Amino acid sequence: MHKVVQLIKKDLLLLWREPANLVLILLIPLLMATIFGGIYGNDSHKSKVTLAVVDEDGSAESAAFVSLLAARPDLHISQLNLEAARQSTRLGQHVAYMQIETGFATGIQQFPFGQQTPVIRLVADPKRQAITGYMTGVTMQTVMQLIENRLGGASTGSTNMNLQPVSVKAENIEVSPAMPLNAFSVTVPQAVLWSILASVAIMSAGLATERSQQIMLRLKVTAVSMQMIVLSKILSCMTMILMSTTLLFLFGTVTFDLNIQSLSMLSLAIWCSAFCFAGIIMALGTLGGSPGAISGAVWTVMIIFAMLGGGMVPQFMMPEWLAIASHLSPGKWAIQLMEGAIWRDYSWQDALLPALILVILGTLGCAAGIRNLRNERYL
Repeated sequence: MHKVVQLIKKDLLLLWREPANLVLILLIPLLMATIFGGIYGNDSHKSKVTLAVVDEDGSAESAAFVSLLAARPDLHISQLNLEAARQSTRLGQHVAYMQIETGFATGIQQFPFGQQTPVIRLVADPKRQAITGYMTGVTMQTVMQLIENRLGGASTGSTNMNLQPVSVKAENIEVSPAMPLNAFSVTVPQAVLWSILASVAIMSAGLATERSQQIMLRLKVTAVSMQMIVLSKILSCMTMILMSTTLLFLFGTVTFDLNIQSLSMLSLAIWCSAFCFAGIIMALGTLGGSPGAISGAVWTVMIIFAMLGGGMVPQFMMPEWLAIASHLSPGKWAIQLMEGAIWRDYSWQDALLPALILVILGTLGCAAGIRNLRNERYL
């Protein structure tokens, strides 16, 4: 076992001594997580309550009411139809939506002597009770401001008045559980995938170089068995991926306040991903051809894995046909398992399928690599 450890140290030292490798494996993925997280999470109205408004009344009074809401410094208003408002609230794009029902203008015009009180519905995530209470107060305040503007500040002086200008009805909406809490919950796993893919490309090319320079044959004539050499290659690949992914997740947790729901499941995701892509390294790095040709081919495959696996477009934003095609990418299952530990709220039963797929792919990759080495009579 001591010989295996020494071989692993040799592979890692060769990898870390090359500055370009560090840039590809750590720096560029970190920049991607930071830049794209900032873009996706950028909101010039970050301190405002994002509210969708559905104006079913379509009157001058309802338009004036919406204008007063939009003028408030604590609100960011988007006027949508009912279905779009429901969808945006369900997906977390707005914290709530306000539905101004038909009859709003009539109620405002007849206030305070009207017999029928207009209805405004506030629909929000049930977890955001504070927002519902806050928006109820804002709605009543804004309606009173609208009425004061209409009356010119005059008092009716009558005692037979309905002092409630509108009826605000708060309702809950079922929010999709498959949505991230923030942009960095998506971009950090994407950055981890890019780091893994860079590790695959670099270490596959390194393995091909060792074969072309007959380094493996030289090791074979020493006291180190070929089985130990293969085992050391697999473990060094896994160690590299484990180290880089752990560093990226630590960076994301400290810098971006990444809220990991299950550390044990995230550990499973990292280990399964490391084994899967170590197998891919063994399979690709033992193919025939020059190291340059293998490096180019591997990078092409890795970019395809990234595009299909969610490294460029988050999986929950993919069209249906692309989501089906993404099953072919091991990156899809790696990201899915990582996201299951961060924000998808996976149970262990949910995590079983992606973990099993990663292990199977890793096993097939290792078997293909060993077969290729046997065909070259290294084993």
